Amino acid sequence: MEMNNLDTFLEDRQKKVEWKAIKHVALEDREVVDGIEVYRFRFNMDKKLDKINDSLNISQQPYGSFVPWHFHDYMEIMYAFKGSCNVLLVDEKISLTEGNILIIDKRTRHRVEEVEKGTIILNLVLKKDYLTNHLLVRLSKKSLITNFMLQSSKKQKFEKSFLLFLTQKKDEPCSILAKILCEYYNMREFSEEIIDSLMILLFIELIRGQYVEKTTENKIADKYTTIDFLQYIEKNYREDNLEKMAIYFNYHPNYLSQRLKNETGKSYMNLLQVQKMTVATVLLINTNLSVEEIVDEIGYSSLSFFYKKFKELFGQTPKKFRENL
Repeated sequence: MEMNNLDTFLEDRQKKVEWKAIKHVALEDREVVDGIEVYRFRFNMDKKLDKINDSLNISQQPYGSFVPWHFHDYMEIMYAFKGSCNVLLVDEKISLTEGNILIIDKRTRHRVEEVEKGTIILNLVLKKDYLTNHLLVRLSKKSLITNFMLQSSKKQKFEKSFLLFLTQKKDEPCSILAKILCEYYNMREFSEEIIDSLMILLFIELIRGQYVEKTTENKIADKYTTIDFLQYIEKNYREDNLEKMAIYFNYHPNYLSQRLKNETGKSYMNLLQVQKMTVATVLLINTNLSVEEIVDEIGYSSLSFFYKKFKELFGQTPKKFRENL
């Protein structure tokens, strides 16, 4: 299968899968959230249709098929290869149009409305080990956006956390995804290594591409996007506070705080702490600075507070983190 017949290849793979016929596959466990039954999807709904490996799994949305509310213990990338679909994310509807890329964080409750035959929606599952070993360390850059997309957080409750990129088929991220698909389905010698490299390129292109981002279907057009807010925090994390940021964007602090929460699923303080910790991990990996020096470098005044937050985020002390590299 080559790039020039990728469309035909994916159309030929399209199937209609009845939920009642495969419900037992997904029925490993489920939870009730706000009165709604939510399934934990650990594997593809139909194992015959898709490959599974230790790092990356790509599946294709069945047409005309009911998909229930569900969540994953891993991060998922949805890509509208052809046509469009509606994705319900907790309490809002996202319209995913051709070329769009939607990154859904773990334990974010969602479901996809039925798609028509000929609509090709692809799901790329990024498993935890893949993120840790192949992407997160190698993308060791002082970037909140990188952290937001790649970090497999240790949250135990349901939250709404996602990023939507309004990419088009002509954009570089979509070209990279097409190459990933060809390597994945051909699986020749060195395909896994090539896919690893292409995944890194994909995230870098999304980070630097400045694609317009939105998170609600009826969102009013605004001068600034979520990416603008995240980039501001990246540059000003050492001595910033919500009031300073609100003044910079000419917003009321309460309005800015609510927008950050709605569009990233995290509060301003959460985002600020994540950025500080991201820089701390980069310094732990790439320098010989002591923990005390790193704490000073990222703008924390309390060493004990840093230790507490670091362990909450990464499940281990900074010393253990450095020793396990």
